[in-house]
This record gives sequence, C-alpha cells and structure tokens, in this order.
Amino acid sequence: MADYSKGFKRRVVQLWIQHGMSTNEISRTSGIDHKTLMKWYKRFYPEITGGGKRDKVQGFKMALYRQLCRIS
Repeated sequence: MADYSKGFKRRVVQLWIQHGMSTNEISRTSGIDHKTLMKWYKRFYPEITGGGKRDKVQGFKMALYRQLCRIS
C-alpha cells in the first residue's frame, strides 16, 4: 500500500466534497480503494467543513453509500 501524506489525503477529500464525485469515480481515477477513501473521508470531513458534525443530508448519503457497498 502506498504511503500518502496527510495533505494528499485531505486534498482528495476536499475535491470529493467540492465536486460531488462518487467514490467509484474517485477510486477509478486515483487507484485508491473504497475502504481507504471512506477512512479518509471520516477523518477529514469535519476538518474541511469546519463543523465537526455532518449535516443530515450528508449523513443520509453516507448511510446509503455504506448500504450499497454491502450489497455490491
């Protein structure tokens, strides 16, 4: 597994949030697997958004994503 810097991980999550890309798109273009992306998202989302808590819509989207990952 590649050793990515904290800055790189944060930037990937920031672009993910800003552009609304799916994890499939990010994974396909970057070569980083879904589980790794989700770990980064959980780690950096609060820092990037400045809130600490995800809004209800984003939380709902993440719950749906996790369900889809389990069935695919």
